[in-house]
Amino acid sequence: MSESCNRNGCPSLPLARLGLLVFVPFAVLCDQTLAWAEPKPESRTQTSTVAERGCSASALAAGAPNPWVLCGTLSALSGCSLPSFPTDQYEYGFKYNSDEALVASCLHWNRGSRFVNRVPYVMLSDNPSDGSMRFGGAIFYTGTDAADDDVPGVCPAGFWRHRYWFLDANNAIQTLASNGCVNLDIYCRLR
Repeated sequence: MSESCNRNGCPSLPLARLGLLVFVPFAVLCDQTLAWAEPKPESRTQTSTVAERGCSASALAAGAPNPWVLCGTLSALSGCSLPSFPTDQYEYGFKYNSDEALVASCLHWNRGSRFVNRVPYVMLSDNPSDGSMRFGGAIFYTGTDAADDDVPGVCPAGFWRHRYWFLDANNAIQTLASNGCVNLDIYCRLR
């Protein structure tokens, strides 16, 4: 009998292979993730288990590089940049219809500025089974030629107009309802 087998016998070869296919990639992922999440002590032994190293969802999340931080509002933007968080060092995001920050771009074109999510998200999804869902997002704008932009007496100074946008069946951008004037929080993270 082999040294690795006990008195009840050895595990079947297919079961052992399945265990390797499931456990080894997870262990490698955890080990690689923890490599940047935590400093490795010189004395760390190769026999410690994944659980002993604390590889869990919270450990992986805690090691996230460059977390989002609240860094300003739309009214603080100066030419699409926050003075203390320059765009060559930080990327911007916003939380709108999401608990997590959505990566955003601040754009200027001929006139005005636009702050818009880079990656479309699912919208028009109150009834996911009715086929009306589309990819889209939110855009915030000021100083543009839009009829509802910079209307005197409608939006307080520093507030930007909001509008939803979505991609139609031909991937053309369409606009939707507006939630009016907002001074949205901006989140930043190091690039």
